[in-house]
Amino acid sequence: MTDSERSSPPSENEKLRLARFIQQRLQSSPLKKEELRIVRSYVQSQTPSPTIRHKIDLLLRCIREHAYPQSIPPAPIIEPGAFSPEENEDHDELALFIAGISRYRRELTKVIEIDFQEMHTPVDELLTSLAGTLHTLSSEAEYLEIEAIAKPSRQLENTLNELINSASSSSQAVATLKSIQPEIYCLLATLHRLFPPALISRTPPLHLDHLKFWIENFTTDTADKQAKEVKLELLFSPTLPSLPSETLTLLQHFLIHLIRNAIHHGIESPEERKRSGKPFPPVITVELQYSAPNLLLCVSDDGKGLSREFCKKAGIADPAHCPSEQLTRLLTAPGVSQDTSPSEFSGYGMGLFDIARQLKHVGGNLRISAPGSGLRVVLSFPLSLPQA
Repeated sequence: MTDSERSSPPSENEKLRLARFIQQRLQSSPLKKEELRIVRSYVQSQTPSPTIRHKIDLLLRCIREHAYPQSIPPAPIIEPGAFSPEENEDHDELALFIAGISRYRRELTKVIEIDFQEMHTPVDELLTSLAGTLHTLSSEAEYLEIEAIAKPSRQLENTLNELINSASSSSQAVATLKSIQPEIYCLLATLHRLFPPALISRTPPLHLDHLKFWIENFTTDTADKQAKEVKLELLFSPTLPSLPSETLTLLQHFLIHLIRNAIHHGIESPEERKRSGKPFPPVITVELQYSAPNLLLCVSDDGKGLSREFCKKAGIADPAHCPSEQLTRLLTAPGVSQDTSPSEFSGYGMGLFDIARQLKHVGGNLRISAPGSGLRVVLSFPLSLPQA
């Protein structure tokens, strides 16, 4: 949409379509009631503020460009007890995803509700945080084969990273953020339609078996897709306390990146493993312990560790003797990846960055080391997460 189009009032036809849109979305729209009131006022030709005018423009652009899906699959019908592992294991992973929907909504809604006149967070930080959120969401949705979420979130992630790399000033970064707001709003609407609050509220509390089942399936599925074989060792302390659903979904978000990174970057193919004389199959170990008041999550592998090319480029002579603090700073920076280009299994270097970002938000930390063979990542964060 050009500046002239943005500043011009909507046509009567557009007003009618927007009014109908409001009527249809009144109960399910992620917009707040106050925003809906202002939208109605705009339809009635009252003069809005510049900030509200911009939000109205987003809606009009969505309508003009048909950004909103004409047909979104209906919300899944889930019967009581369907999330019990003993009764239906297929729903375990879906239960984890549904429990984590609120976190994704909060992150995406921040982008929609930005007041560009009074921004308190640097725009480049907002962009990289959004890229991390989209990376995690697309990874989880792709694994669960929820195409209505996986496809748009992955496309948005790719578009956003390309725009981040090309933006050379804060004004360009702001323009980037504004340009993708309609697509973010559309993604929010899809999440809301597929997983409405009523469905989320009916989901029983999660327990540790949900997470264990997901880890086993996710590891096997990721390894199979890359024609690799992996032995998984789960070492969960028998003294672990009961974990809240919010904590379990956060652990899952962390493990999506850590397990996939270990398999893609660390674990060698059977042929490479044989040539180097290493035992087969390779091992990925996931440990979870409780040391009051923190949970300790450790993911390690006995693979090849950091590639020689990556170490040379990063100025690391020997990863095994590189201080953990230096290695952690390097690998959690946005855009840092051992791959030269994104693929199905490796993004734009946003996985570890997103983990570090979320840990900072909840008062946690992480340490990365390369102990001779493979990589070891240790996360520590409070059992009781702060309220959003």
